[in-house]
Amino acid sequence: MAASFSLAREPEVGHLLENCIFVELCRRDARVTYFTTQSGYEVDFVAEYPDKSMDIIQVSADVSNRVTGNRECRALEEASFSLPNARFILINLREEAELDVGNVKVNMIPAWKWLTDRKSLIGLMASTLRRV
Repeated sequence: MAASFSLAREPEVGHLLENCIFVELCRRDARVTYFTTQSGYEVDFVAEYPDKSMDIIQVSADVSNRVTGNRECRALEEASFSLPNARFILINLREEAELDVGNVKVNMIPAWKWLTDRKSLIGLMASTLRRV
């Protein structure tokens, strides 16, 4: 909807992707916040789920640019010092890999795959059934 009212000719794919991930986190019953590291790096989402597990998520449409990828990973690495028991995820449009970034493993995953994660969908169905 935001793109409909934008004066820009091209949609901001990164912003739209962040909105999509936020909506999905809410649908998964996550308590969602953001985080700023001691050095001032921003982490897009800190998602705490009903089972007390936690994901630290960066969202970037295109991580093929080395500068962008390094910036996103640097924020995740620094967040790991404050939130060591979380899972660290970099959601993007195409790339998939497991990265060793300093002392943390970062799961880089395409948005389509994260959005259709079977384990998360099963957990969501179970929590929905408990409410009924």
